[in-house]
Amino acid sequence: MKKVCKELIDFFENQESWDKNELISEFCSEILKKHNIHCGIDELYICDGEKNIDLEEFVEELFDKIIDGVCNVIKTT
Repeated sequence: MKKVCKELIDFFENQESWDKNELISEFCSEILKKHNIHCGIDELYICDGEKNIDLEEFVEELFDKIIDGVCNVIKTT
């Protein structure tokens, strides 16, 4: 694997020089404000009528999946 690829994977997987929760909070806040929603991500839920999931938990899991996917793409180059 190329050195640059290894460094990118380390950057994403080890969260070097960035904070996952801070990024998620910032990104979600921007999106909620864009849609004129004035509450925190920890106050929202996804509900299908029977089950609820905290939006913050969902977004964190989605973020992790996206980072894993990005790292997998980098590993194949």
